[in-house]
Amino acid sequence: MREHAGLLAALLVIALLFSPCLGFRFVNWDDDIHVYRNPLVVAPATTSWSEALRTPALGYPSPLTVASYRLEHWAVGLAPWLYHLDNVLLHLLVCALVYQIAVRLALSRAGGTVAVLVFGLHPAVVEPVVWVTGRKDLLAAAGVLAGASVLLRRGETGAKRGALVALWGALGGLAKPVALFLPLLIVAWSRLLSRLRWTRALVVAAPSAVVLSPLFVLALTGQLRVGAVSRNASMAAVLREAWYALGFHLALVLGLRTPSAKHLVLRPPAFDPWVDLVPLAFGLVVVAALWVLDGRRRRIALAGLIFSALAYLPSANLIPLVRYLADSYVYLPLAGLAWSVGAACDALGEAIRPRPRWLHLAFAGAGVVGLAVIASSSIGRVPVWRNGVTLWTDVALHAPPSPNVCRQLGNAYNELEQHDRALAQYQACARQFDPALFRSNIGVTLFVLGRHDEARDAFRAILLDRPGDPIALKYLGLLDGR
Repeated sequence: MREHAGLLAALLVIALLFSPCLGFRFVNWDDDIHVYRNPLVVAPATTSWSEALRTPALGYPSPLTVASYRLEHWAVGLAPWLYHLDNVLLHLLVCALVYQIAVRLALSRAGGTVAVLVFGLHPAVVEPVVWVTGRKDLLAAAGVLAGASVLLRRGETGAKRGALVALWGALGGLAKPVALFLPLLIVAWSRLLSRLRWTRALVVAAPSAVVLSPLFVLALTGQLRVGAVSRNASMAAVLREAWYALGFHLALVLGLRTPSAKHLVLRPPAFDPWVDLVPLAFGLVVVAALWVLDGRRRRIALAGLIFSALAYLPSANLIPLVRYLADSYVYLPLAGLAWSVGAACDALGEAIRPRPRWLHLAFAGAGVVGLAVIASSSIGRVPVWRNGVTLWTDVALHAPPSPNVCRQLGNAYNELEQHDRALAQYQACARQFDPALFRSNIGVTLFVLGRHDEARDAFRAILLDRPGDPIALKYLGLLDGR
């Protein structure tokens, strides 16, 4: 137990940081389609096994994620606390796997603990942990990291190891298709860390490739079907957005960008030196660090960087995604960077070992201050996800003016049954943007408030512009007793 004291202390700190979310509500951003209005969760008897396996409404197969929600709904209905608790527990499991892999990569216990704290406390992980819909990222990360841990385990044949990694990869892929890079990771790590020949490395990777390839096809076709992939983007636009996304996500990891539920950027994005130059600067720092590190720690750091690069590939916008910037896209890649940081800390610790004691204390103090800065940023982000109102208020503060963000804030007030505030929000949106965009929201809210004459006028105005509008016809029918 004593040898794992650092890990246990780190997990306790991480758990305390995220514990406030146990009192949070669902939010009106994808929690509805994933959980509280998802028939696969709230009314499974009305759905088929095929739907449960394909989860077509979510855009890609995510049966493991949906099954976890269904189990929670069976246990507590739609009481949000259990959904949030399970997310925190899954994050702690992922952190434990980060530590296990760190040790198997030959980091010291202290280096592994640093890696866990850097990963577990980082403000970019707040979104997948505190957002119930972020469950898919947590489950996928757990599957991928369990597979990576098996890959590093000694004493197993290549065939058995390959089969076990494929099993864990499949479980991760059934939560979210970010596990698709595993075959590439197997080959890269087998060559770098185990010094296997190409043929043996490919044999170990083959089961994962066979299992995960169909998931890739299903995920791509599903994303195309629901419009999550841009169909008409030119190659120049795709490459521009991919480079911008790389710089943006690196800046997010390095603390140069503020995390947010929605990152709204013009497409294609304009040149931004604080984004576009970040990959170049980061690359120079990495090359210099690898040059300085000794051979063993250089391999560990390189293994972490390879993991990060490959884990980022599914979200790198090489397949042009409509939502190509997101905090959650760095959740799994951050694990690899954390191992690299742990390797650098081990090297620094060894370098100052013969130095005066005050230097040891200064090194430890600098580490504590750095982790405290990371944690304080996360502490400030957690309350943003308390409910839909706090979430969309934060998005509105960080995003350029958007009619959709404005509407979502009104929707959040309605979900909290604060209908007067919802109406005021929609009316403010109508003054700021095209009033026609918000007539339906205003009409429905007036109806809920019992202001039926005003609601009737609003729906009739909608029909003048859009004859046959189904929402207007529905509510006019209710108002007229039809």
